Amino acid sequence: MGSKGLLKQILVFLIVLLLSLCLFYLLELYLPLEVPVVKLFNTLGYVDASGKTSFNGVDILIDYQCSGFFSIFVFLAFIFSPISTIPLRRKFWVFLLGSITLYLLNILRLFLLFWLMPYIGLENMHIIGWFLMSIGIFCLWYFWGLEKEKRKINSIPKKKHK
Repeated sequence: MGSKGLLKQILVFLIVLLLSLCLFYLLELYLPLEVPVVKLFNTLGYVDASGKTSFNGVDILIDYQCSGFFSIFVFLAFIFSPISTIPLRRKFWVFLLGSITLYLLNILRLFLLFWLMPYIGLENMHIIGWFLMSIGIFCLWYFWGLEKEKRKINSIPKKKHK
């Protein structure tokens, strides 16, 4: 693929990402996406019923951006843009399984945030958590969103000339 084709794929990906995130923010207007996560962490005693807690005098709030859906909609852009080389029917299954995986990974991220912030600090743990989510999105796309043949071709070592 030439640089022009790659540039076109990147541009289409960015447009799909923009549309995906617009859909996320539109959904948030009508659906309280964070409610299940807030209920879970309230039941476990980490936050109050509104999703708030305090750490070292800093208020912490589990809001819609902490729901895991932001990552899911970024993943949607990876799967349904041209950079994903799998057939359309498989894209739906990959998106469904990847969304479930990312939602659970987000809950793990929040657990780590609450468990480790006394040792690492809130801001550092927040950055580490989002870094881990980004790695999770990329790994899911790489292993589920690309055809295996394409990965094999890219991993074949080049022959050395004598």
